[in-house]
Amino acid sequence: MRCRSFSLFAPLAVLAIAACSPPAAGPTTGTAADEQAIRGFAGAWATAFSTGDTKPVAAILADDYEDVTPAGVHEKGSKALLDQMAKGMAMMPPGMKMTMSATTEYVKFLSDKAAVAGGTYTMSGGMPSMPSKGAWMGVAVKKDSTWKMQSSLGADDNSEMMMAAMAKMAPAKPKGK
Repeated sequence: MRCRSFSLFAPLAVLAIAACSPPAAGPTTGTAADEQAIRGFAGAWATAFSTGDTKPVAAILADDYEDVTPAGVHEKGSKALLDQMAKGMAMMPPGMKMTMSATTEYVKFLSDKAAVAGGTYTMSGGMPSMPSKGAWMGVAVKKDSTWKMQSSLGADDNSEMMMAAMAKMAPAKPKGK
């Protein structure tokens, strides 16, 4: 009897598991041209910071771009980010030239119209207390056959600043021992 009950419920269990499985996903890879377009985002940011002009970033942002700044401000829309970038660039001392280089380490397609990308950046010529390197991550979406950055996050590498601060706080070693 036990075997007969099992044989009756086994097909139902298989059907139930299949019904609970996620639907088959669409294509999860983009074309080589898609990946190249997304990898170009890093260069747009680097050009903007190196020239002090937000236009290269404006060209890659989705109109409904959103992010949260390190200060906790929720920026909505590409205009909000571009205004914030312009204000930051205007605060640079006269004659100071900041140069940025950026790389894209990975592009992971979530669908044929969405991807996540990330990489690193280095900066020189900025304020003495500014970190000189960091990492970034962005969400890309394909809108009307064009890839745009929907959201992004940059994280400065503060390890050099932390090490310098810790060295200043370390107790002095006695001489001669």
